[in-house]
Amino acid sequence: MGESLPSTLGEADTRDFIQAAEKSVGVALRLVGGHHARVYRLDDDAGTITCVASAGRADASGSVDAEVMWSRRVFDGNPVLGTPDVLAEPRCSLEASARELIAREGLGALAAAAIRDRGGVLDSIVLTDRSGRCYSDRDLLALSIVADQMALLIEKCRVQAELHRQQKEAAELARVACLIREKLDVRAVGHRIAESVLGLLGVHSSAIRLLRSDGALEPIALGGRAQKYAGTDGIVPPPMTASSDGRPSRGGRCGRATSAPTNGSS
Repeated sequence: MGESLPSTLGEADTRDFIQAAEKSVGVALRLVGGHHARVYRLDDDAGTITCVASAGRADASGSVDAEVMWSRRVFDGNPVLGTPDVLAEPRCSLEASARELIAREGLGALAAAAIRDRGGVLDSIVLTDRSGRCYSDRDLLALSIVADQMALLIEKCRVQAELHRQQKEAAELARVACLIREKLDVRAVGHRIAESVLGLLGVHSSAIRLLRSDGALEPIALGGRAQKYAGTDGIVPPPMTASSDGRPSRGGRCGRATSAPTNGSS
C-alpha cells in the first residue's frame, strides 16, 4: 500500500455512476496495488454480472471468469475476500479453458469487496495480481473502505435522480393546472394535457376521450404513440347490449362506455 487513504474519492461526477466507478477503481488500485482492477455490476433480474469500469492493465482475458466467480462469493455474503491463487481454491468452479488462461497469464491472486447500498449488494470491486500474492488485512480493509465510499456515491446519485424526478413532476403538475385554468379551445388544452401526462406518469401514450350521447367515445386529444395507431377520427363505438328479443344492439345514452387500450393512460 503506497499512499494514505483519502477521505473522499475525488471530484467524481456522482450523477454518472460509470465516471464515479472509474475514478474509484483507480483509487483502489493505487492504494492496494496490483495488475488491474475492475468493478462488476449484478443484475438480479437477468442474473448477469457485467464489468462497468476498470483501471490498470485490464486487457487480461483469462481473469474475467475468475473475477466474476469471486464477485459472486462476495455477493453471497462475504463482504471482502482475498486469495493468493484462485486456482487453488476448493470451491473454484472455472471451466478448463479459463483455468488454462489464468495459469498462462499468471493472474490468480484476487481480492474483492461488495459495494452495498440500502437495498443490498449492487456491485463489487475486484483487484487482480500475480499468482502467489497474499493480500494483507490492511489491503482488504482499504478495499472495503473504497467499496463503502462507492456505495455512498451510488446513494447520492440515486437521491439526486429522485429529486430531479420530483422536480420534473411538480413542474408538469403546475403546467397542467395552468392549462385547466386557461380559457383556450377544449381540443388545444386537451392536446397539451395529453402530452404533459406522458412525462408526468412516464408512459408511452395517452388519450382524452369525450363520451357522446350515443355512447361512443370521441377522441379530443392523443399523445405519444397513440397518435400513430389512432387518428383524430378514431371513434370508439358504444358497447354492445342485449335488446329485449335477445339480439345484440348498440347502447345509447344508457349504454356503458368503454375506452380502447392505449398502452398508456386515458
